[in-house]
Amino acid sequence: MTYRELINQVLIRLREDTITDWSGAINDSATVSAYHKVIGSLINDAKRHVEERHDWLNLRETVDIATVDGTENYNLSSGQEIKIMDAVNNTTGMHLRQVGRTYINTVTYPSQNTGEPLYYGFNGSDTSNNLKVDLSPVPTEAHTISFDILKYQADLATASTVLSVPERPVI
Repeated sequence: MTYRELINQVLIRLREDTITDWSGAINDSATVSAYHKVIGSLINDAKRHVEERHDWLNLRETVDIATVDGTENYNLSSGQEIKIMDAVNNTTGMHLRQVGRTYINTVTYPSQNTGEPLYYGFNGSDTSNNLKVDLSPVPTEAHTISFDILKYQADLATASTVLSVPERPVI
């Protein structure tokens, strides 16, 4: 269901007139009233609420990172909020365990622990808002680490954007 269809479904339930001639981004359209924009914002709030309450298959994807000898830090996402479901070293079949930044620092300093990565921990984001992770021990050879993630859909903004999660709970 598209963003415009979602807004119209809510408007029907409120016994209001629906939007018929809107295309493009909602905030750039002169034909969409402020009231309709509020309904659109509430739909985005409901969408996020629904996304966070279940691990929807439509939001799942795998992000592979190729490790480099001696490199601890890697970019994981493309600027959107994500939830990590699993991390697997494809080279060895070992599942990596998430640990806190304190643990990573404990095993890294004063001397760096190297070998096959067994753990990962979050380490902020870069200037493009990509999530960064540190691997521990620091890899000594090339591995492919697969992160199975839930990548939440960006806020709906254009009339033709299709909702990724079921529409009924959002409406």
